[in-house]
Amino acid sequence: YAPGGRPPYPGAICFSVNEELVHGIPSERMLREGDIVSIDLGVTHRGFVSDAAFTAAVGDASDEAERLMRVTAASLEAGIRATRAGARVG
Repeated sequence: YAPGGRPPYPGAICFSVNEELVHGIPSERMLREGDIVSIDLGVTHRGFVSDAAFTAAVGDASDEAERLMRVTAASLEAGIRATRAGARVG
């Protein structure tokens, strides 16, 4: 994937842990119990470009982390439900 002739993004799988900004490149970092991981991946096939992402806890997460994941998932679902052709944000 190289939008606008820019160099291609260095990873088809992005992996971010806890407070890291999305689109992190996988590394040798060891995961710990309670970490929140976000995985974003894409596949291209015959001109089709896909993108999918998900977030999960490693083992048992704190109550605060569980709440954060529930609230952000609910916010995403609300945004998807509100999406309409021609709709505007703001």
